[in-house]
Amino acid sequence: MGLALVETFPVAPLDCNCAIVADTATREAIVLDPGGEPDRVLEALTRHGLTAVALIHTHAHIDHCLSSARLSRETGAPILMHEDDLALYADLARWGGCSAFP
Repeated sequence: MGLALVETFPVAPLDCNCAIVADTATREAIVLDPGGEPDRVLEALTRHGLTAVALIHTHAHIDHCLSSARLSRETGAPILMHEDDLALYADLARWGGCSAFP
């Protein structure tokens, strides 16, 4: 197994750093803090020939996981985060409605 940081880039809405780490042999990848730009994340996975196997969040703030549900639906990758963040993630829609986020 050869792990490599394939790409890191800031994502909307607050320039959270998204990172893609992949196994160079299997082409399986984890996506860290995908933020709110699912098309950009999907494009990066496609460009590098990778399959997402997990979406990992450092914490459940909206800028880190706004697009996670869509990415999980489209890739089949599970959403992973610390259990203490699950309540905040479950209420993400309400928090998004309280902000200037689309």
